[in-house]
Amino acid sequence: MAKRRRWIPQAIKCFQRQTYPRKSLLVVSEDDLGSILPADVGFVHTAEKHAVGTKRNVACEYAEAADIICHWDDDDWSAPTRIAEQVETLTEDMTVQLVGYREMPFIDLNTGLVWHWRGTGGDMCGTSMCYRREHWKRLGFTDVQIGEDVTFTKMTRAKLARSNNGQMVARFHSDSVTASTAKFGSGGWTAGQWADLPDGFRRLSQ
Repeated sequence: MAKRRRWIPQAIKCFQRQTYPRKSLLVVSEDDLGSILPADVGFVHTAEKHAVGTKRNVACEYAEAADIICHWDDDDWSAPTRIAEQVETLTEDMTVQLVGYREMPFIDLNTGLVWHWRGTGGDMCGTSMCYRREHWKRLGFTDVQIGEDVTFTKMTRAKLARSNNGQMVARFHSDSVTASTAKFGSGGWTAGQWADLPDGFRRLSQ
């Protein structure tokens, strides 16, 4: 949607800083963003608005030259080593089909508060998911706005939920798909503070 355009430049810069060399970024949107995207960023313009699950399927379908898919939501921050770390995990053990982070720090831009999410068992934060494209072809994402990542993760048997270790920060804001803070303080959510966030993110946000 047009109101999310403000996140695109920082998402691209964050991607360009990744140390993993063989990477390409593909943007899927119902907005015509072609004029504001760099020439080396792929773009798929959907004719109408779709749920997040469908947009993920569109991105994976068009990324036919890729062996590995990494989620790159526009409003998240990733450390320069994130993609390299996740790809290394997948290539070191060819039986693993899906990796992600089992905890995620969130900063709520509406309140300035920091929250930590932590999953249980094999749970991982959907925005951190990285997986083999062949695995996506077998499962696909459900056509829903929220929870497509949960279903995908639960259907995956060979998965590895790793510690975040400063690799990612997610944001809550007025344009977020999941903007409600109703569950904070329960269900895996605990309060945090600004000092908990990685140095790289804090320097970028000052």
